[in-house]
Amino acid sequence: MALAGNIKEFGLADIFQIVSLQQKTGELIVEGKDGSVHILLESGFIVGASATFRSIEERLERALEHSEAINKFQLKRALETQKKTLQPLWTVLAETKAVNVDTLKNLLSQQIHETIYHVLRWTEGEYRFEPKKNVEYDRELIAPINTEFLVMEGFRITDEWPEVEKVITSFQLMVRRAANVTTIPPDLSEGEAKLFKLLSQDRSVQELIDIGQQGEFETCQNLYGLMKRKIVERVEKKGKVATQKRASSLSIGDIFLKIAAILLIIVVLAGLVFSLRFLPNNLSLIHKPNLGGLEVMKQFATQSEMARISQQFSRYYLLKKQWPASPEELVNERMISSPQLLRNPWGEPYAVTTAQQQVTINTTVNAGASTGKQLSVTIAW
Repeated sequence: MALAGNIKEFGLADIFQIVSLQQKTGELIVEGKDGSVHILLESGFIVGASATFRSIEERLERALEHSEAINKFQLKRALETQKKTLQPLWTVLAETKAVNVDTLKNLLSQQIHETIYHVLRWTEGEYRFEPKKNVEYDRELIAPINTEFLVMEGFRITDEWPEVEKVITSFQLMVRRAANVTTIPPDLSEGEAKLFKLLSQDRSVQELIDIGQQGEFETCQNLYGLMKRKIVERVEKKGKVATQKRASSLSIGDIFLKIAAILLIIVVLAGLVFSLRFLPNNLSLIHKPNLGGLEVMKQFATQSEMARISQQFSRYYLLKKQWPASPEELVNERMISSPQLLRNPWGEPYAVTTAQQQVTINTTVNAGASTGKQLSVTIAW
């Protein structure tokens, strides 16, 4: 029997949780005002995502047009072959070896991630899950993606995106290096440094996304950091920014209400996820709060932030093959947006210890008692 419903009544995060925990195989179809999204799952892992408004092939073609991974003649021939054979563009590119396989894998994974991030921001629409014995996808180029991790990352982006959008108002926004910055600053993160090098000439945000191949959110987040530090600036034309505001721009009041609602949902869901053990078996909590009102919400927020910090530690390790020297290193690398997030709602710091393949985070929870209580999260893989 297919699982179906309305996003308002039962959110997509909950659906992803169910199909992941039950290791479902099939297709999740989501229909909203922007169009429809088809998500393929195999044994609870995401193995494909396509949208009527985000054609993976068109986005792949555009990214390759701006990259150095393939020349224009090779891309033209691949597109001609695709039309004749009706094969996916990435299959043609892989078979003809026109593009490095690792580059293709990265681009395809990026497109799947961003399609999921986009649909997780929907607040209206209908969904249905259709179980299947098998789903077809390119097993050579697409690696199964952990559904729960992807949803948690989607929550992080939903949380941080409104702040980024205050500065990056449109993908058509034109930017350049600030006039007083002539050399690359030494303290830039790897992603920021890559963008700085690409800005040897004026470019739009969309160009930076396509050429840099860091993904929409990572590109905008890195660009946000550069612009806040006045290393990069907008290109002005006749006293106006050379871009159009998004058609969907909201009033300040609307934005505030949406941000507040999103943050409240994230805190409550994250707390329920932890307290009800809707997490992988290797994640354990030592101490469960049994308080009411504001104290419970504070502990839910603490648990959510501990999960985020542990995931960013793991992400740092995967990228750099070593653990960060301290939690502050995640702030320096723009993986955590503010040093304030390294302290819990009571102002106590998060202490992090690492082993070979394990991250443990401890903090003191002061629930109004004379002595604080310890909350601990351990993630191993």
